[in-house]
Amino acid sequence: AVLQGATVNRGRISNSTVLPDSTVTGGILGGDIVNQGTIVDMEFQGITLTGGTVSGFITNTQGGILKDVKCAPQTNLTGGKLQGQIVGDAQSPARLESLTILEGSEVDNVDIGDNVEVAADVKFGPGVKFTRQPVTHVPALTTTINDTQDAKGQRFNNLTVGPQGTLAQGELAGTTLNQGTVSDSFLPLGSTLTGGILTS
Repeated sequence: AVLQGATVNRGRISNSTVLPDSTVTGGILGGDIVNQGTIVDMEFQGITLTGGTVSGFITNTQGGILKDVKCAPQTNLTGGKLQGQIVGDAQSPARLESLTILEGSEVDNVDIGDNVEVAADVKFGPGVKFTRQPVTHVPALTTTINDTQDAKGQRFNNLTVGPQGTLAQGELAGTTLNQGTVSDSFLPLGSTLTGGILTS
């Protein structure tokens, strides 16, 4: 379906596109949703919801993915997975709880709440606040950093910091090969760090 204008959903809408300058409020969304407008106060039971703006209380109950969404002021996102660029409002950040932020994602202007898990390479913008420390997925394969990252306490396993890489405030588990610069980081018992520049 193609949804235009103001739609009040008291049931279920699946496999639909929300057009620009249009809103869908309430109800359940399923399948694959392409959002070019704004979705307000809904339960997501679908596979993917891509794009647009979400607002109010967004509950993701079936493990689906919200991808590349903007969050209106004081939005609450609970459950499921986030992917891509997730950006809240700088003055009234979105709150994230009981969800997973997938690999390669970038988040900004959000508050990280309870039970949030993040992939090791998720990038946090300056507007991210941690009311709870997230649980970082430790990847089985080696992770490589080739840019500047403030890890804000993230845990890495078998990390390589490339020649152009700079890592601050990381927890370095396993074997870390440092070809760049590591600063203000924690090395758990039994872990090793080799080479590079260390600063505090």
